[in-house]
Amino acid sequence: MASLPTRSRIAAAWHRAPTPLHWLIWCGVLSIIALIALPIVMTFDRVGIETTIAQANPGLPPDQMEFAWIASLAYTYILHFANVAVFVWLGWKILLGRRWAQVTLTVVLVSVICAAMISATAGSMYLWAVAIGHLAHSAGLALLWIPPTVRAYFRTEPSRPRPARTGTLGGSRPGPR
Repeated sequence: MASLPTRSRIAAAWHRAPTPLHWLIWCGVLSIIALIALPIVMTFDRVGIETTIAQANPGLPPDQMEFAWIASLAYTYILHFANVAVFVWLGWKILLGRRWAQVTLTVVLVSVICAAMISATAGSMYLWAVAIGHLAHSAGLALLWIPPTVRAYFRTEPSRPRPARTGTLGGSRPGPR
């Protein structure tokens, strides 16, 4: 099990990473702020959420509105805080130069951008969060692939060293592999 990153490991990874990846991390911070702010704002805007739910489900009985409000908040909190955890973890792995993290973050960002477009069509009262997130995610995608220094960083940065496997069929044979 890997240990948590220490301040010195974070500083070393930060200084080793190219400048566009620093900007990528700041885009991630902006995205995380929007991801945390939106469910909090939604919690205090019950009327707005209930209006959106009523527009999407005109036949919903009034006695089920409270459950729908709580369910939408629970879904939003879980989804957004899971995204925060994924962004923090992948951001750390990106700074370490893990190629798989570059690809994984690309898939996550494209998925989040598509999901944000769906959210934007559901109701316009939280477009500020969608716009902030969309800009941060799009800029992050560009910073992850376009700058030559970033492409070179992921080509040259060594992957995590793997210890030799002994006691297995593949590790017990002599000769080249």
